[in-house]
Amino acid sequence: MKENLRINVDNKATREEAVKLLRSLNLQGFEVTVGNIIKTNCPEYQEINLPELRELARPKEYLNDKFELVVTNQPDDGWILVPDGAEYYAKSDISSASFEGFYKKEGLDFRLYHANLWTSSSYSDPKELFKILWQRENKMKTVKGRFLHQWAYEAFGRGEDVQFKRTDIKHSWQDIGEHLQLSWFGAKNALFRLKPKTIQIGERTIVKPIDVKPESIYFIASITHPNKFVQHVWTGHANDNMNFNRNLCHLTQQDAINHTDALLELMK
Repeated sequence: MKENLRINVDNKATREEAVKLLRSLNLQGFEVTVGNIIKTNCPEYQEINLPELRELARPKEYLNDKFELVVTNQPDDGWILVPDGAEYYAKSDISSASFEGFYKKEGLDFRLYHANLWTSSSYSDPKELFKILWQRENKMKTVKGRFLHQWAYEAFGRGEDVQFKRTDIKHSWQDIGEHLQLSWFGAKNALFRLKPKTIQIGERTIVKPIDVKPESIYFIASITHPNKFVQHVWTGHANDNMNFNRNLCHLTQQDAINHTDALLELMK
């Protein structure tokens, strides 16, 4: 809203309200008159009434170009107005614009905002809603942030390869892809990790030794120990740094054992 506005009000009290609202809009100019009939022969002003002005000045929610929620009366050009009731903004990988937009949940159904209406959709599960670009802060709120596993949600949003598994059943790590469910990021029975990078030793592919110094416990590959690994607590001692610099350190026992097996096989 950049144009100048003109409004005709009934009395001094409503005039004061109108002036306050108009000033909040940071307009180039405005004109308020009391009890007069304004002729529309001046094209420089757009005429509105008081209810329209109140709605115009009401703070509204917008998404900026980074899909961050901003509440304001005057968004920059290109910001997206968030309709009332919207819970998230989803974008489809399918080349159809009709699948991109604001959604909200009603029971088991997900509704899409279109032409000032919430229309029924065929989606009964968030995993079918493509990539989530924005979601309200009050969804799945925990003491650690929007999600219990907030770091994993943010890493996935940055395009990093994130893996997920459940702890309540026998479940292996799996890549998060097209079957993503947002509820995973708030589940107590879920574990997340960045997809490990791998290296090749002989014919074996193993998880790459860590390239960031650990905060506490770590495991090193050992061809001399019966268990094929040795557990250490990182203290920054010379031995810790030696193990790290020799690329022997892993965050799990199994990764260290696999490293040892690859070395033993190579020496046969």
